[in-house]
Order: sequence, then C-alpha cells, then structure tokens
Amino acid sequence: MTLLALEGLTVDIPTADGVARILDGIDLALDAGEWQGIVGESGCGKSMTALAVMGLLPERAIAGGRIVFDGRDLLTLDEPAMCRVRGAEIGMIFQEPMTALNPVKTIGRQIAEGLRRTRGIGRAEAEAETRRAMGRVGLDPARFSPDLYPHQLSGGQRQRVMIAMVLARRPKLLIADEPTTALDVTVQAEILKLVAEIADETGMALLLITHDLGVVAAIAEAVHVMYAGRIVETGPTDAVFAHLAHPYVRGLFEALPKEVIDPGARGSSLTAIPGRVPDPLERSPACAFADRCAFVEARCRAERPRLERLDRADHRAACFYPRPAVSD
Repeated sequence: MTLLALEGLTVDIPTADGVARILDGIDLALDAGEWQGIVGESGCGKSMTALAVMGLLPERAIAGGRIVFDGRDLLTLDEPAMCRVRGAEIGMIFQEPMTALNPVKTIGRQIAEGLRRTRGIGRAEAEAETRRAMGRVGLDPARFSPDLYPHQLSGGQRQRVMIAMVLARRPKLLIADEPTTALDVTVQAEILKLVAEIADETGMALLLITHDLGVVAAIAEAVHVMYAGRIVETGPTDAVFAHLAHPYVRGLFEALPKEVIDPGARGSSLTAIPGRVPDPLERSPACAFADRCAFVEARCRAERPRLERLDRADHRAACFYPRPAVSD
C-alpha cells in the first residue's frame, strides 16, 4: 500500500533576479513500512523535498504538483490540518537538533508536549511515556534527567532526544534528514543503528536523506539520486549501485575514498566531479549535468532526458546514454 507519493513536485522561490526552481518535477512512491533513501550533493534538493512533505518550506516558496500522504494531498491542507499531520503521522529528525529543539524548554517537557498534543493523554501518562522513550534511545532518565536543557547535552545526545520525540508519537512515516551531520564517526554509527532499530520495531516507513552512499546501501531498499532539483537515477538500491547507469551516480562513487569500497586500499587519491552544480536561476532545458559529464553528446546540450526504464521495470535513469553496468 502506497503511504507517500510525490507527483510532479516542484518548488519555486522568487528572488530579486528571477524565480529559482529548487525542485523540478519529483516523482517517488513509498509504501507503508518501506525504507528508501535520497542521496546527492549539497544543494541538489534533498532537504527541500523533506521540508515540502512536512509543510515547512520557506515563507516565499511556491510548491506545485501533489504530495499524497495516506490518501490526502498535503498541498491542499490548511495550516491547522497540516499541524495535525506533522508530528503525529509524519515525524522528522532534523540535521541540527540544537536549532530544532527549543533552548528554553527542558527536553522532558518538549517530548511530553508533543505526546499530549498528538495523542491526547494526560500529564502523568505523558511523563511516563517520556521516560520510556528516553530510555529506549539510550538516555536513561536516571542519568539524563528530563529536566535538562538542550545546551546541557552533546550533539549526539540531542539527536537522541529528537529520535525520542518521534518514537513517542509513533508516526507512520519517519523522515531523517542528514541525522548524523556534525557527529563523530562512532556516534554517527550509533545514531543510524538506532534509527533503523526504531523504524523496524514500530513498522514506520523511513525516508533517509543523506550524502552518504554507504549508509543508503546498508539501510535503504530503494534509492533516489538527485541532481539539480531532479531525480536522475532511481530504483532498488542493489540495482542502482550495481549498475551506476547515470554518469553523475558513477561520479559520486568514484569520488568515494577507495578504502570505503575496498578496506585493503590505502593512500589512494580522491576523484572529484569537475565543475559545479548549476545555479537554480540558470537551469536550462537541456541535461543539467552536461557541462560536468565526460560522456556528453550534442543531444545532451539540446534536450532534457526523462527517467527511462533500464534492464528492469523499477530501475530508471534520466540519461540519453546510460553507462553499462560496472561489471561490464
């Protein structure tokens, strides 16, 4: 059963120099209980996609298309109706919990407030649920009092508070937007493991937004690779990562430290993708990756490729000349 469907989603932001198209026709479908990933460079539109789903776009942003969640088009809901969806049915873990948490309220109060608002329970029950949620995410209330404030916790501990807030509300969908940003490697692994465990235990659908290809390979059943506001390759994670049909996706893999792919490799240099992501105000009707692509042809500079099926019905790439599988 499809829980979330983005249909031709666009996001435009008017500026003094013109309208910047941040998202340009995003299509994806996520089933109940399914785990998917969105990957790409900074500025490709990953986080804007999440904010559009949550109804948290910048004030001047204009969204088009449809965001259908559990049978409702979220773009048609007014703010009071969206508030009833946000948190209760769709939870989100933000990149930087220090900016997402209220600095003048205790962590216990912030977790409990969401519980009382979305589940309609009393103060005592909310406090008990808060303690249970904190314990589940590794913040034992005996050591980490609910009366602590966000600034009294480390970055990893604040991220656990965010996860506890989501866990306590039991949403149908969890969006994790770069949940390990600015955390050290050990804490990153712990947080990602915790997110996966919580989603697995509760049966929540998971949409993981990250630049880390390794994390997506380990967690997501399907992956959508974004570039310049569009999805350029999509499909089952194993098929996408085995094929690397789009030159951009192949470039992302070649830019990885070699020891990530081969633990025995040492001291190898990194391969950078030349050029830069095009400015949203300068998007052309041709392939957005043409100026950075080593395999560009004249057609790429004249037309925009559509997502086309490859060797299997659910694996698609937006490229006129998709590359052969890596093993070829």
